[in-house]
Amino acid sequence: SWSRGLGDVYKRQSLTVAKGQSLAVAVSVHTVREGDGRLQFLIVRDIAERKKMQQNLLKSRQLESIAALSGGIAHDYNNLLTAIMGNISLALTSIPEDEPMHEWLSQAQEASLIAKELTNRLITFSKGGVPQKETVNISGLIESATEFALSGSNISAEFTIPADLWCADVDRTQIGQAFHNLVINAREAMPDGGTIIVTAGNETAMPDGAVRKEGRYVEVSITDHGSGIPPEALGKIFDPYFSTKMMGDQRGMGLGLSIANSIIEKHEGKIVVHAPPGEGALFRVFLPASAASCEAAAPPEKTHRSTKPFGAGKILVTDDEAMIRKLAGNVRGKMGFETAFACNGEEALAAYEAAM
Repeated sequence: SWSRGLGDVYKRQSLTVAKGQSLAVAVSVHTVREGDGRLQFLIVRDIAERKKMQQNLLKSRQLESIAALSGGIAHDYNNLLTAIMGNISLALTSIPEDEPMHEWLSQAQEASLIAKELTNRLITFSKGGVPQKETVNISGLIESATEFALSGSNISAEFTIPADLWCADVDRTQIGQAFHNLVINAREAMPDGGTIIVTAGNETAMPDGAVRKEGRYVEVSITDHGSGIPPEALGKIFDPYFSTKMMGDQRGMGLGLSIANSIIEKHEGKIVVHAPPGEGALFRVFLPASAASCEAAAPPEKTHRSTKPFGAGKILVTDDEAMIRKLAGNVRGKMGFETAFACNGEEALAAYEAAM
């Protein structure tokens, strides 16, 4: 019968696949009549690449949805933290430092700062957090981020960074965060201690799928000696909230690698991972090199602490959040100013015209 013939042909095709592996294929059957007989053609197409593209598209859409949700939550959370931290700061100015209440409020303020750092990470992961780039010699960023991430641990770092490393146009804070997260991931993979290998170099091509994208790139590699990454988890390590680590002190929230990947992609770079089970993990970061020299980069402007504006006068505060308006009024009132409020632009214009 036809089904039997199809089965025989399909079976012969499947024998070309290595043992233990599966192959995604599309099968089409064509019949051509020749005289009184007919020829039957069975065409088997390898559609692995097409399936991979479909999966990447689905994953991209899922990440976009999660990123939008994370950004919205972070924005609302930031407003809450602003009110919490602002009122704590006001309370601290009214309590002597030797009072127990001062210490309790200080601890609450420190916890709020940690929570605010988490919202900043969510904003970086979301559509916001556009890099504010400058030409930077990233050698110092690599070393400082690594040493900070390993401080207080039983792990050391071994650096191999050439003196002629190309510069890159990056956002210092974001790239520092990306390297910090990658080193933290390596640190958590080595609970028994050891040495993390950090190397850097100049490259003229970057892996881009099945091809190599030509150009000038700075490559930074971070190698740990942990247990590697299971093959089934390798494709998910950059997914937000995905983690292979157990609950406890050595487990994060599954945001570290996804944020690092988001930052590198926003810098038009790429992270390539090699992690054979039982052989540790190698994370290779590629960043486009700058056309400018590091010496040509403008040094960052020094900032100076401003004088607190105590005095008299009337200040108009506009914000759509009532708790932020109230906080601003309390702060300005403590400084000696009279405060008027508006919750949107129209109210602000009307209040300004009335005052004039």
